[in-house]
Amino acid sequence: MRFGWHPGEDLALNSEAQLKSSTMLFMLLIFTQIFSAYQAGSGKKSIFKQNPLSNSYLLLSIIICLLITKIITTYNPLQNFLGLAELTIAEWQIIAFAILILIIIEEIRKFISLQSDASQKNLTTTTPTK
Repeated sequence: MRFGWHPGEDLALNSEAQLKSSTMLFMLLIFTQIFSAYQAGSGKKSIFKQNPLSNSYLLLSIIICLLITKIITTYNPLQNFLGLAELTIAEWQIIAFAILILIIIEEIRKFISLQSDASQKNLTTTTPTK
């Protein structure tokens, strides 16, 4: 998505391309941080094996963060003040896809880490002692 911008063309600070791309990046950063906060609870446990309701303070902070995010992306005076643009469904889908890729990468990292830990444990339990 280029938002009407073409390579070699100047990009004005208040252009649609700049507003849309910076808004998408800002939303991606917000949702990445929410995901990271949720993941921080367990460095080795899969996100799919965690109880999302186990930490009520984290859940409450995520809900508040999502509400604030909704407000700053839909309330025109805040959009103008922060230099944000309203995103289309397709743009939100791009953000969701990017977050999904990050989740997959993190789950692969955890799987590899668990496999490595399991093989280390097997080596130490099967090594004969003198």
